Amino acid sequence: MKSLFIDTTNNKIVFIYLHDNKLIDSIVVDAKNKISEIFDDELKMFLAKQKTELNEISEFYVTKGPGTFTGVRIGLSIVKTIWTINKDIKVYSINTMQLMAGKSKVSVAIDARGGKHFFASNTNGIIANNLEIVLNEKLPKENIITNLDNIDYVKNFSEVRDKFILETDINNFNPIYIKNAI
Repeated sequence: MKSLFIDTTNNKIVFIYLHDNKLIDSIVVDAKNKISEIFDDELKMFLAKQKTELNEISEFYVTKGPGTFTGVRIGLSIVKTIWTINKDIKVYSINTMQLMAGKSKVSVAIDARGGKHFFASNTNGIIANNLEIVLNEKLPKENIITNLDNIDYVKNFSEVRDKFILETDINNFNPIYIKNAI
C-alpha cells in the first residue's frame, strides 16, 4: 500500500511518502508565494524519485487548514480531484495546527498580519478546533509555536498520524481558512 502526505497550507510544500506504512522519503520545499506555480512539478519530481505514479497511491493524508487561502486550496483540490476519479482511495485529514504541534502540549499561532495572530489552544495534546484572533502582545509567552519555519514535519506527522480523520463524504470535506476570501 502506498500513502502520500501533502501539506501546502503555509508557504511550504510538504510531501511524505510511505510504502506499507513504512516511511520511505519526504521533502519540504520553501515555496514562499509561488505554491500554485511549482506544486505540480514538485509533486511529479517527488513521485518520480519514488518510482511511483499518482494513480498508485491508495491513501492520502492531507492538512485542511488553517493556512493561506491558496495554499489550503491546492492540497485539498488535488486530493479531492483524485478522490472524485477513484472512489477506492482513502483520504485522511487533520487540522494544520494539530500537525504543527505534534504530540507536544503547545499552542499554535499563525501570523494574521496587522499585529494579530490566529491562535489555537492546546489541551492535553489536542488542538482546539475554534480559532481565535489574538493581538500579538496578548499571545502566551510560553508553550506556543509561532515560528512555522522550525516544524519537523516528518516527526510531527508520525506523532499525530493516529489523529487524522478518515473522510467519508467528499461533499463535507471542507477546508479551514484563516481568512475569508475577498
